[in-house]
Amino acid sequence: MASISISRNVGSPVFDTVLPLLNNFARIPVCGLIAQYNTAELPPGPDHLPLLIRAILVKRLTFRGFIYFDYSSQLPDFVTDMRAWLAEGRIKYREDITDGLENAPRELIRLLKGENFGKKIIRVSPDPTATKR
Repeated sequence: MASISISRNVGSPVFDTVLPLLNNFARIPVCGLIAQYNTAELPPGPDHLPLLIRAILVKRLTFRGFIYFDYSSQLPDFVTDMRAWLAEGRIKYREDITDGLENAPRELIRLLKGENFGKKIIRVSPDPTATKR
């Protein structure tokens, strides 16, 4: 059986800390593998697979892939709710903004390495609708 690197969504140190704390019958969504898109070999370090398989068995864990288009029928309701929550300040978000299209390759590499925080935006020109002060 091949070695795996687990939970690159939050990074292995976080997953290693959380795994022993999961309750019996916990459900864990798997929603991204971006850090592994360009991986050509197994990551360095210990093989976590035996610990993961043991936890899945003993705690009866359920891992399930989460792909957004499985819920596309709910998109209109989501958009309505999210607009209201954003307007009310109930949802907060961060943007990681970099100016200049020339910086896009570097910033894409940073994104794939998980070095950004929040939504990565490359601003290619000033916002023409923004009010100048």
